[in-house]
Formats: sequence, structure tokens, C-alpha cells
Amino acid sequence: MMINNLKLSLVGCLCMLSITSYAQCHKDYQLFWSDEFDLSAINTDTWVLKQGGGGFGNQEVQYYQLQNASVSDGLLHIKLAKETVVDGSTTYDYTSAKLETASKVNFQYGRVEARIKMPDVVGSWPAFWMMGANIGTVGWPVCGEIDIMEWVGRGPEVASGSIFFEGTWPNNHLSTSYSIPQGQSFITDFHTFAVEWEPNEIRYYCDGNHYATYKNTTIAPKNWYFNHEFFIILNCAIGGSGGGPVIDIVEPKYMEIDYVRVYELPSTAESITLSGATSLMTNKQNVLYSTAFFPNTTYDWTLPNGATIADGAGTNTIHVNFGAESGDVTVTATNSCALLTDALSVSLLVDNCTIVYDDADGIKNVAYASTGTLTENVVNPLEDAVNASAHVVKYERNSNEAYDVLAVHDIALETATLYENSSRVFFMDILTSAPIGTSITLQLESSALNAGPYPQGRRSAYVGTVSKQNEWHTVRFSFNQIINAATAPDQVDYIALLFDPSHKTGDVYYFDNFKRLKADAACDPIPTGIQDSETEQVIAIYPNPVNNVLTIHQRDESQFFTIYNYVGEEVVKSNGNRVDVSQLPSGMYFLKTERKTLKFVKQ
Repeated sequence: MMINNLKLSLVGCLCMLSITSYAQCHKDYQLFWSDEFDLSAINTDTWVLKQGGGGFGNQEVQYYQLQNASVSDGLLHIKLAKETVVDGSTTYDYTSAKLETASKVNFQYGRVEARIKMPDVVGSWPAFWMMGANIGTVGWPVCGEIDIMEWVGRGPEVASGSIFFEGTWPNNHLSTSYSIPQGQSFITDFHTFAVEWEPNEIRYYCDGNHYATYKNTTIAPKNWYFNHEFFIILNCAIGGSGGGPVIDIVEPKYMEIDYVRVYELPSTAESITLSGATSLMTNKQNVLYSTAFFPNTTYDWTLPNGATIADGAGTNTIHVNFGAESGDVTVTATNSCALLTDALSVSLLVDNCTIVYDDADGIKNVAYASTGTLTENVVNPLEDAVNASAHVVKYERNSNEAYDVLAVHDIALETATLYENSSRVFFMDILTSAPIGTSITLQLESSALNAGPYPQGRRSAYVGTVSKQNEWHTVRFSFNQIINAATAPDQVDYIALLFDPSHKTGDVYYFDNFKRLKADAACDPIPTGIQDSETEQVIAIYPNPVNNVLTIHQRDESQFFTIYNYVGEEVVKSNGNRVDVSQLPSGMYFLKTERKTLKFVKQ
């Protein structure tokens, strides 16, 4: 049965639910199925109660049993208790509950949401998630897994949403965290967790706040295993690799669920928004443009002269191969309810000797997003011979972030290989009161790949150094390292600027004339930049990721360095140029010298 692209398999008393009374045109998501938990017991025509233990691949310590799930006062209660259960040769010290709709309610696409309050238990691991209904035939993770909400009792301010796909850990998933506003609590208050699930796209929400989007292009070239039926799971695990160490449960605690609801996709909307790059190099290939998906809708695209659709013609998502002419990319969506259109103006930049990305006085081929405070086109506070521009860009670093990021989007980039071999070099005029020797890291990244944890999607890093304080000077960004070789050089589409990475400082940086120079016989020689031999530190680490021995290349091999783990604990202090890291647990680490900090991954 298929209604507006949401397919639902129902048995038992659910067959009485009307599914034909909706109008032809929907402006909003329409409720299709729900459990409000307002009966006197769990509806077994909807839910399958699971029983058993075994760790479930995560070293969890709980035993799921039927009596730990109950309904009262309009809520589903999942009880966490400290009690002994013996199952065969295994003894369990904790109990909980797990419910799923497999074979009862399977569906495809729509909005799926639940209103949940978490248990006050350190070591608890509640989850609201979905599993591909074909798991019995294709297995996990090829069936696909959509985690709408996961939360752990040892970090009560943050929840996360994830997808799992083909591959092995940790390269088979993407996960994004969401922090609720200060003063709120996942333990004392109910919060609403939802996904909006469409063909080739899943969007994540908490209390109506959109915090993540995953698309088929996000995980390409891996397959997108999310365009088929799924079922819902509610459970609360205890301990293991997710929950962590358990603080004993003196008395039973509860995960409480107010409702679970499934909505069908809307047929149309009042308007559509087209997304995609607006600044590109000429002849750029395979560029993604997309707009919202609506059932029973045709999509017509028009492109600049010389551009062609590589794939996706007639759908809401296309890839474009550009030629040499700038112009508009336009989409028109037509169905029986409406005709909607949107357009983006795309500028194609020629690979000249110099490309100016932003001079704050009229040239701007970028867009910014930041964790600090960005003010564009402010009056130059100190016009001089180095920088006589009338206007510049002001950036105040977020002092609460050790890795404060200024993201530079809609920027025309060639393949990263050209920057890694210094055929192309980034420069920027800088004015700051930050100390001489302060580093500025520039990373070439892929927006389609970096939604997951570091270093995923981060291709390569380039480092510049503040060499003058309170004076304009030009900073050259020199190649530092390949961060993640799995990110293809031609996948980079934006830049992350990290001012003084690994330090929580609130310094102000004025910058201007952000540009790229080309090393070519027909061009002027690329300047070496201003270097101060007493402050500039040359350092590189390899291999990255590393299994056993990390090699440190630095000018002064007697200089000490310190390695910290992800939570800031010192794990190694040494000097020289080789260090044995074979005994370190897998994960991300930071190697810090007197003036530089570099990240590396221990496999």
C-alpha cells in the first residue's frame, strides 16, 4: 500500500485506520500513524517486545525483559533496574526493555518523531531509531540504520543523530551531535526528536531545530541503503561502548515516551529553495544542485550556456558539468497543486595567475559561516603601505572553542593536488594583536564527506604564521599535511580557517585580500611571504593515520612535544623524531609543540 510515497504495512486492529481521507494537495506533513500510549497496556498489534541479552555487539550489560515496559498516564515507561537475571550460563546485573515495530509497522519515507524524557542514570544509553525491514535477508549494516536519537547518561546535555551504511567501523557511519540550550535538561524535560526522510535525503531535528542533513551524495561513492521500508525501535541500553561505566541504580529509573508519530510526505509547498555552489572554476564537473522532493512532481532545469546535466534530469537533484560561461541555474517544480521556481546565479572564474576571493571593496567570491563573530566590510582600522584598502573583514575568535572555525563556502577551488604540490598557494593580509608566532590553519574540505568525526572529509592542511603584531602583513599558507587521503582531491569544495587552533583565545583578526596565486612560467613568481626564523616552526607528522610509530619532522629535534588525547589528557611527552604510539587506544590525538598543534588519528 502506498500513499504519497509513504508505504505502511499494518496488521491486526491497525487495519481500521483510514488512509484514504486526505485531500489531494497537502501543504504540510499529514499524520499517518501514531501510538499515543493512551491505552491501558502496550499495543501488541503495533509493538514487538524483545527479550534477551548478549551485549548486542556493544558490550552492553543489560538484559531485556517484557515486564520492564509498561504504559500508564499516557506514557510508555521503559524501566532500568539493578536486578539479577540468569540466562543460560550468563548472569546479568541490570534489566531494561526494547520494543520494535518489525513486521507490524514497516514504512517508507515521511516524518518520524517521538517525545522523550531520559532516565537519570549514568551509564544509560536510550535510543529512538529505525532499522531496514530487509535486515533478515541482507543483514546489517547493508539494510541501513537510521538513529533518530541517541543519548548517554554520562553526557546529559548532548544527543546525536546517525546513519549506518556499508563498510566497517568507523567508516560505515555518520553522526552529528545536538546540544540543547543552557538551562534545559534531557532528564527533567521532554524533548521532541524527529527525522524528515525523503528519497536520498534525511534531515534531523530536536525540538524543531534542524541540526543535520545526510544525502546520498554525502556518503558517495558508497551506496545509499535508505530508499526502502524501515521499522521503529525504542530501547534503553546500559553500559557498553556507548553508555560507558555504570553508576549503580539504587532504585528503578525510567525512560519515558509520550508518543511516536509517523507523517506522510507533503505533496507540495508554498515555495522551494535551490541549493548549490555559486562560485566555481570554469569547466568544473559533477557539481550538485538540489531542491526539496515532492511526490507526483516534475522538475525542469535550465543551465548557463555550455553546461549540461550529468545525471538526475527530471528529478529534484542533479549534477552539472559546467563550461566557460556564467549564468543562472534554475529549477521549476510542477504538480497538480502548484508551479514553483527558484534560481541561483553562478559565477565561473578563470584559472588566471591570481584569483581574489574577497577584497572587501567589491570583489567577493565566497560566503562565510563561523563559530566566532564575523563582521564583513568594516572600515580598515590601520591603512598603510601593505594594505591600503578602505574596507576589510573583521573576525573575533570564539574564546569558548579550542577549535574555532571560520568556514568559507561558495569558493572556487581546483583539485587539492595543485595546492599540495604548491602549484597554487593561498595568501591573506592579516592585522591582529595575537602574539607573533600564532598559527592560522587553512583546511581544504569536502562538504559531502565531513559530516562525520574528524578527520573524515578533511583533505589537506596549510599553515600560516602571524609574523607581526598590530601591523598589516601578508601571510602565506604553506602545505602542512594530508589529513585524510580517503577524501579525493577533486572533492574539496570549501575551506575551514582555524585561527590559533587548540587554544581558547578571543583575539580579533582583521583580514583582507584573500587570494590564490598560481605558479606558472607566464605568471610572476609566487612570493615566499614574510618569515621570522625565530618564531616560525616547521613541523610535520606522518603517517596519519598511524598504527605503531609516528614520525615527527621538525627543525629542532631536541624540542619537546606533548601528545594529548581527545579529552585533553596528556598521554605522551618526548622529543626526537619518532615515538611509539602502538599502545595508545584508537582515536584522535593532538601533538603539541611550543608553537604548533597537529591532529593525528591512531588506528
